Amino acid sequence: MSRKVDSVKDINDSKETWRLAVPIMDVWSVVNNKGIEHLEMIVMNSLGDRIQVLIRHDHLLKWKDVIKENMTCIIKNDSVYNNDFQWKVCDHSKKIVFLGGTTMKAIELQNIPPKGYFFKDFGEILQGKCKTDRLEGINELETALSTYKSISADAPGQIIWSVAENYRFEPALIEGKKLIADIGKMMSVQVIVEGSMNSSNPYFSSSWRRSFTGGFILDMSVHFIAGLRMILWRVVGTNETLQIERGFQGQHGYLVSLYDANGQCKSSFFPFSGVTEELKAFFNDVSENTLKKGSQFVLEHRLSFVEGARDVALLEAMLEFGSRQGKQVQVKKF
Repeated sequence: MSRKVDSVKDINDSKETWRLAVPIMDVWSVVNNKGIEHLEMIVMNSLGDRIQVLIRHDHLLKWKDVIKENMTCIIKNDSVYNNDFQWKVCDHSKKIVFLGGTTMKAIELQNIPPKGYFFKDFGEILQGKCKTDRLEGINELETALSTYKSISADAPGQIIWSVAENYRFEPALIEGKKLIADIGKMMSVQVIVEGSMNSSNPYFSSSWRRSFTGGFILDMSVHFIAGLRMILWRVVGTNETLQIERGFQGQHGYLVSLYDANGQCKSSFFPFSGVTEELKAFFNDVSENTLKKGSQFVLEHRLSFVEGARDVALLEAMLEFGSRQGKQVQVKKF
């Protein structure tokens, strides 16, 4: 008879080690500002209970090439500590730490729930019913939009709610949006984004990116989706192909290239200026609102909270599409 395994939900300080039969749902590498690397992962049992796992730097070589996402295994001879991760990805109050004597054996497990994403209702976030150190997605934005509309209805003047999205103001993307009208019938679309979020990335150490719900994946992805909704980055048409690339010969900006049917290319380089342009638009809205107090005026639509909501809705639909293994997903409309 096989030995009994412990429940993830029951893990506590009552004993030294635990024996778990779990799949590895996610695994990732973390590099601190001193260049020291360790591994973290999430394991989940058949009941859907999850716990975060730490593999310290001194055990990294033993496990880095062994542990694979989605593998199922028996883990034993580990240790349990309080979950003091700065950024928690599950609610369990404890964490598992691999020791020198920890063993892991790959096995086939039955009745394991499929990998999924755990979203938090935005209404609960507004009401403070969430943990500020917990990384969660946003499943609904209607509550926030409804609250804004309710406040605006009783306000003496127009209340400005703007979402800073510099990609909608980048001259290169605006130019690309104009050019895409002439490429003919769309044949294919390609978006390739690579970004290493570790200590070599200047954005990695920015504290504000670590202190809001969604973290790096929400901060980075919504920008690329904003660009995707404008021009689709690389589009092959029956007449021409439009391609926009970030950076050119060490310069910061975008290279916009248009290829005709004969392969002839016309390119233009546009330095980054989206942040400056979006701030100008915001200041203009504030100025107009002040000058035209009591009357309505048209806000800059690219700063609209609705546009921001649409970016997030598309991002979440993409994540859900992946978690449902390619089954059709309805994108929430705003």
